[in-house]
Amino acid sequence: MPRPRLLWVPLLGLFACAGDEAACEDETCPCVGQACCVAWLQPAGDGTCEARAWPPTQRHALETSSADAVELTVDGLGHALVSWQRRAPSGEDARSMLAEQAEGGWTLHTLGETSQGFGGRATLASRGLEAWVTWTQTTSEGDGDRSSVHLLRRDPAGRWRTSDAGEPLSFGPRAYEPRPLLPATGEGLVVWNQWRAEGGYGVALASQPPDESALTLPASADDVLSPPVFFSNAPQIAAGRNGDAIVTWYQATPPAGSTDPAAPSDGLRLFVSERFRPDGAFSRPAAEDWISPEGPPLASHEVRNPVVAVGHFGQALVSWSQEHPSGAIGLYVASRDGFGEWTEPRDIDDTFGPLREHAACIEVVFTPSGEAHLTWFDGPRGATTIYTARRRVDGQWDEHPRTVPVSTPGRVALDPRLAVGPDGEAALVWNERGDDNRWRVMARRRGPDASAWGDAVELSDPDEGDALGPAIAIGPDGTLAAAWGVGPVGAQTVSVVVLP
Repeated sequence: MPRPRLLWVPLLGLFACAGDEAACEDETCPCVGQACCVAWLQPAGDGTCEARAWPPTQRHALETSSADAVELTVDGLGHALVSWQRRAPSGEDARSMLAEQAEGGWTLHTLGETSQGFGGRATLASRGLEAWVTWTQTTSEGDGDRSSVHLLRRDPAGRWRTSDAGEPLSFGPRAYEPRPLLPATGEGLVVWNQWRAEGGYGVALASQPPDESALTLPASADDVLSPPVFFSNAPQIAAGRNGDAIVTWYQATPPAGSTDPAAPSDGLRLFVSERFRPDGAFSRPAAEDWISPEGPPLASHEVRNPVVAVGHFGQALVSWSQEHPSGAIGLYVASRDGFGEWTEPRDIDDTFGPLREHAACIEVVFTPSGEAHLTWFDGPRGATTIYTARRRVDGQWDEHPRTVPVSTPGRVALDPRLAVGPDGEAALVWNERGDDNRWRVMARRRGPDASAWGDAVELSDPDEGDALGPAIAIGPDGTLAAAWGVGPVGAQTVSVVVLP
């Protein structure tokens, strides 16, 4: 629902040095102190700025095997936290893993307890020295699987609050797909899929108020944001510096106007729950309040469809892929302005950019100034390309072309991931199969005011084997880290590169 808002105006001095000097944007700008060397620069010995090493030269190999579903964040000290699922020959022995970087090396955490079942994908969030890790544990019983969502919290002083077993968040018998968030407001939020007492999954929310340690959990398994019909899927959460927050998910819906609880599903639709201001309540949409266009269902994806980003001033973007009557899968975008007004696709033909063949693996991010970047892959199966798009601070997308290919022409490319830094710099990683048929991790970067992405570089070492499933993050001090699995599929270790 829209509500009165103060109009925001980007601060022209956002990237400026103290005093009257402008921030350095190239290697010759004279300035004094780290604050003047923004984005991809660092102070040189003669008082000017010099380029930071690219690609990163600091490399780490984490001693593990059978790694999958790598995720990554960077804390306030510029240290990386990396999570993954350690697979096992027996699925019941899989574990959720966390590696924590410090000055003296890495500390490995095996999350959860074996009595709670096998561990799944772990997801991460950080703010300053705080860090939250969430994961699912599953047991198989005679009458079906039992699964639960768990949280491990590191406090503002950098101390873990509990043992690696973490804290249970969910209700029985089943819950999965947790996603944590530590926004600038000082609070903590987690969303997940919760099995409702009356049947079907709903989107649950837990929170920790600012300056408190106690968690506020849902009142019951039926205390969910989503309408009580069928199943919710893939919840995501994002928040702006002003406290506005949005949760997105897709969900099966009954036929329009139906009151029959046993009616067949009418398809998968996109829903949003909005909160205005830090003290506001999240909305709870009705079953007919979806925002995706009428027509075929959303394209299901394990973790990244739909996706959401919220800018510092409450502006928001939601993007998703959806089946088209032609048989292709198109990319769609809905936007919300700083006043809370939504602009949604007019109909199923109102795709974002050209309708190609199979849009998937979308990421969207806002920079501190209000610029936004969008990435995804698209094209025929076995011949997909990574695309990007940029929305300017004025809310208009770059055109001619709107969608820009960034992967190597003629090579299949998948799984793009995006990150933005404190000065508005951005970095992009993806998978690409080389001429030798090995998968590589490729990357590009751009500065705060750049009109295009820089040249592509290879982050992985092909001599180590296939590099798959990259993740990327930029910390509040500008430290960049990327991680991926490397080696034979089914026996991969975790590789990390860091650019301080």
